[in-house]
Amino acid sequence: MRIFTQIPKSRVLLSVLLLLSSSIGYTYVHSGEHTNRDNRHHKSKTVQVINISSDLRLETISSQGNRQFIQPAGIRPFNTDAASIHVLKQRFKTLLVGKTVQLKIHRPGLAQVLYSGMDVAERLLYEGTANLDTNSMTGIGMHDQQKYINAAESAFQAKRGLWQQKPGYIQKFHHPLWGSNQIPQPMTNAPVFKP
Repeated sequence: MRIFTQIPKSRVLLSVLLLLSSSIGYTYVHSGEHTNRDNRHHKSKTVQVINISSDLRLETISSQGNRQFIQPAGIRPFNTDAASIHVLKQRFKTLLVGKTVQLKIHRPGLAQVLYSGMDVAERLLYEGTANLDTNSMTGIGMHDQQKYINAAESAFQAKRGLWQQKPGYIQKFHHPLWGSNQIPQPMTNAPVFKP
């Protein structure tokens, strides 16, 4: 008891505050809200794609027989017209139906789709078959967001796919002030897009 009476109250208060702040930071980092570059906190699972729905969601089945509809993250059709939707649906069918894919699930019903190590959204953006969907990009790591931006810009510049017929700008979004190879390590999921 005598030891505690010799320590000034300000130091005890400071120590308690430091202890509390470090525990709050630890809780935030390990709560799943903080997403680092390689998306360690996202669940992954392997499924087979069995069909494409009319609203462009992938109907999947797991090895346990569970069926689920998944919206691929980061992409959408160019327009809501039937032609754009048909083009994307046909590309999904030729690329994915009957194939086993890996899902990086960001929230229920929304996932990044990987087929043989290839990110399907990045591929479709590069081909000019799909357009960026900023609404479904929340939760995707900055590294993957930058890959999607680069793929879409490449298709736009080269006038690949539906960009041959579509004049104008790719979409309203803001680039980070640095390249993907210059991203500071502590900054892992800063907002990239502003609709």
